[in-house]
Amino acid sequence: MTSSPISQAARSRRLSRGPNVALTILYGRRYLCEFPDDVVAWIHVGKALGKVARFEEAEQALTKAIEFCLPEHRQYPLSEIGNLYKESGESDQAAEWYRRAIAAAPNDAGFYLLLGGNFARQSRFAEAEEVYRAAIACTDGCIDEAYLNLGFVLRALERFAEAADCFREALRLDPDYRAARCALFDVERCLRFERRI
Repeated sequence: MTSSPISQAARSRRLSRGPNVALTILYGRRYLCEFPDDVVAWIHVGKALGKVARFEEAEQALTKAIEFCLPEHRQYPLSEIGNLYKESGESDQAAEWYRRAIAAAPNDAGFYLLLGGNFARQSRFAEAEEVYRAAIACTDGCIDEAYLNLGFVLRALERFAEAADCFREALRLDPDYRAARCALFDVERCLRFERRI
């Protein structure tokens, strides 16, 4: 490769954002031969390998990212391994990796959302509720989304008044949150219907 390391890294990142999965793998691997300690490149290659269902190679790439990653940033490749397991249908393994990401960044709601979503997709609502309640107590990350997802779980359990409170809080945090507004409309109609019967 004849271009500078910065332009090569930028190209690798740019490729990973587009539909060029195979090119991301090919280019990323070539780039990593010259710059084997580039954590972000390992993550991009790992995610691309996961998209083409080459899960074992994807996990190897993401494990390399963990190896080169600063301890304060390990939650990102840890959660990506969780995503791989989720994608391959191994929900319990995914949960384990999401827990590791939470342990690495216990105040970031985003990693709780991954774990909670993993449980919610399996209809494990009590576990999802517990995780989402932990997420709303976090100091960083997408707290509005944590309220939204907690509301979704409560709505699934037909606890409409509690769900409405969660959707209202998500809207207080982000007044333009369309998903929260639609969900609030839905549960408010359910509450009105329950009052009539």
